[in-house]
Amino acid sequence: MMRVGQLVSTVNEMLERLETLFTSQRRFVADVSHELRTPLTAMPRHLEILRRGAARDPQALDASLAAMEREVNRLVRLASDLLLLAQVEAGVTLRHEPVALDELVLEVVRDLARWRTASSWCRMSPSRSRRSATAIGLSRRC
Repeated sequence: MMRVGQLVSTVNEMLERLETLFTSQRRFVADVSHELRTPLTAMPRHLEILRRGAARDPQALDASLAAMEREVNRLVRLASDLLLLAQVEAGVTLRHEPVALDELVLEVVRDLARWRTASSWCRMSPSRSRRSATAIGLSRRC
């Protein structure tokens, strides 16, 4: 009788670990989907801005192209990270390299600053943000 109880306990622990792993996997897939969706959503907006006349304004053109380049770079980094993860799961031995933390932190701070700047017009009053959006030819709602 004692062995049956141990077997039941072992099976229950195994099922709990499987449930935890499945939950982690679902969370990972949701996170990756979000990370992919963000740049893929932003790039068509920048293209629309260019189509609506920003291409004739050198400053607006540079800003849109720079934003699209950042989004493409983000997608490239995400794809590289996913490939690295797949290699780790396949048992590939990774090489360890020093990381320039100052450059990494600076990149994160710059990304956050760009995000704050890009989203700041959404915090304006509704009538002002509509006028701002209309001025650049968009009908974006915050």
